[in-house]
Amino acid sequence: MHGGYREGSGRKPILESDKKKNRNIYITDKMYEEIMSLDLEDCNSFSQRCQLLLNESLSKYNTK
Repeated sequence: MHGGYREGSGRKPILESDKKKNRNIYITDKMYEEIMSLDLEDCNSFSQRCQLLLNESLSKYNTK
């Protein structure tokens, strides 16, 4: 016999507001290499690195 439905099992649903969406940007190879050469902790992918850099920059402009 196999197990049945268990309360709380399985993946948790992602809220619509938390879903990431694909965006395109155009950068030079030099800029890409510069981003990838930065020593950023816990950021391995290009996407993670860009998100961190964008969040840091946005926080400087947000005065609220």
